[in-house]
Amino acid sequence: MRMRHWLGAVLLFLLFLLWQAPATLLPPLLKKYTAGQAELSVSGGTIWNGQAYRLAWRQTQLWQDVQWQLSPWHLLLGKAHLTLRSAGRSAVAEIGSDRIGVQAERMQLPLSLLGDVNKALAAYQLRGIAELQSSGFAFALPAGEGRLTVRLLDIGSGLVAVPTLGDYRLSVVALKRGYRFDVSTERGVLRVSGEGRWEPGQGGSVRLQLHPEAQLDALRPLLSLAGRPGANGDYYLSTSFR
Repeated sequence: MRMRHWLGAVLLFLLFLLWQAPATLLPPLLKKYTAGQAELSVSGGTIWNGQAYRLAWRQTQLWQDVQWQLSPWHLLLGKAHLTLRSAGRSAVAEIGSDRIGVQAERMQLPLSLLGDVNKALAAYQLRGIAELQSSGFAFALPAGEGRLTVRLLDIGSGLVAVPTLGDYRLSVVALKRGYRFDVSTERGVLRVSGEGRWEPGQGGSVRLQLHPEAQLDALRPLLSLAGRPGANGDYYLSTSFR
């Protein structure tokens, strides 16, 4: 009986140490498991509730003055539940073995990350900000649920000399099988509209209509990626992907 008491005391002490584990343990772990791609400059707290001056990916700053909360109780259930806050914006992600859930309140990410995600998108040399908004969106197989709105703000391209193309809105809706997304223009010298679908494991397709409102000559290097213009002067970009 006494041995059980000692083992219980040791276990509680180890749990206490784990609960108090400093956030400074995270930066070397992130570098190790991301092959040096992620960089976290910690300012204080624990691994469960901490703060950082800066979080970057491939030397591109994602957020500064960021706070996070990682639930240890969800980890015991085989899930990761992470809350991020930065500059009055927030996001909550819950990651399980077959589902990724997201809630976001104007959380922003640099568009330059798209080139790292998809090589085809890298050709457009996009810059600007992606702002995420959702009261509840889940990615799962064969289908998720909810709606995710992504505002693409001050989009620019290294292919053209135009400082900014404009602001755009991408709406992603989960269907019974796969996802539908719609693109619309809020403002800009290039009006973009269109839609697409994607089904995990089957691939997807997208069709966009590009209408230059102004500065046509400056936009030609970018528009040429969509081929020749139609009779109405609009350009049409259709592509499929896996």
